[in-house]
Amino acid sequence: MPTVSEGQSTLPIADGLLAWLRQHSPELDCGALCSAESVRQLADHGWLRLGVPEAVGGRGGGLDVVVEAIAERLDAKQDLLRNAEELVAPTAVLASTTSGLSATALGSALRRPERFVVAHYANPPHLMPVVEVVKGRQTSEATADLVLRLLRHTGKRPVLVRKDVPGFIFNRLQYALMREAVALVRDGVATPEDVDAIVKYGYALRLPAVGPLEMVDLVGLEIYETIATYLWPDLDCSKEPTVLRELLAKGAKGMVAGQGFYRWTPETIEALLRARDAEIVRQVKRLAAEERERPDGGGA
Repeated sequence: MPTVSEGQSTLPIADGLLAWLRQHSPELDCGALCSAESVRQLADHGWLRLGVPEAVGGRGGGLDVVVEAIAERLDAKQDLLRNAEELVAPTAVLASTTSGLSATALGSALRRPERFVVAHYANPPHLMPVVEVVKGRQTSEATADLVLRLLRHTGKRPVLVRKDVPGFIFNRLQYALMREAVALVRDGVATPEDVDAIVKYGYALRLPAVGPLEMVDLVGLEIYETIATYLWPDLDCSKEPTVLRELLAKGAKGMVAGQGFYRWTPETIEALLRARDAEIVRQVKRLAAEERERPDGGGA
C-alpha cells in the first residue's frame, strides 16, 4: 500500500495510507503535545481513522513518499533530505513542508532532484485544507502530479505553485497584509485592536466566498484601477521589518513571551487558539457541504 513518512503528525490519514510519525529532535516535547491535541480534534470531527500498522523498520525502502517538517533552516533540511534519499527506493518522492525556502535550493542537495517537491501545509495543518505544491527547477511533472493526487486523496485542497518564489503564494499574500497592518500601527493610524477588528469583522468575512481577484472583477477593473492609481503608491513598501526588530529588542516576542502587539496569558492564548480552530472547522464543514451539493458531486 502507499505509505507516507510524515514529519508533522497532523496529516489526515486516508484509506490505504500509513503515516509514519517520527520526531527529529528531543526538543519537540511541546510539538508532541500539540500533535496529541491535533489527533483528538481530527477524531472528534470524524476526519481520522487510526489503525495499528506493522512496525516500520529503521530503513524506508517501502515508503513511496517521505515528507520532512523540521525547523526552517536550509542546511538542516538539506541534510535530512540527503539522509532520507539514502534510505528510500529510487522511485520514492521526497517532499518538504517548508513555508518559504526555495524548492530549487532544497532539491539541489539531492541526487534525484526530479523526485523532490515542496508541500507547504497552511497552519494549523491538521485543519486547514489548502496545501501549496511547489516545483523546483528540476522537479518532474510526474512528481508534482503524484503529490497533488495524494493530497486530494487525503482530503486536502492542493494548489500548484508554478514558479519557485520566496514565500510561495500563501505567505506572500499573508505578509503583504501583515506589513500594511504593522505600518498602520507604526504610523499611529490605528491601534492593533482596531486593525485586527477591520480584518476580522470586515475584510475577512467575505473571503470564504469571494477571493481578492474575484473582488477586483466584482468591483470592476475601471473602478479598481482608479483607486489603485492613488492608493498603491501610498501603501507601505518597507524593505526591513524595523518595527518587529524594535519589539524584539524589548523582549516582546509574541505569545511565547506573553507580550507582542498584545499582552498574553495562558488563558487568553488558549481561548484564541480554540476560537481559531472552531472557526476553521466550521468553515471547512461548510465548504464540504457546498462541494457535496454541487451538480458534479464535488469531483475534481
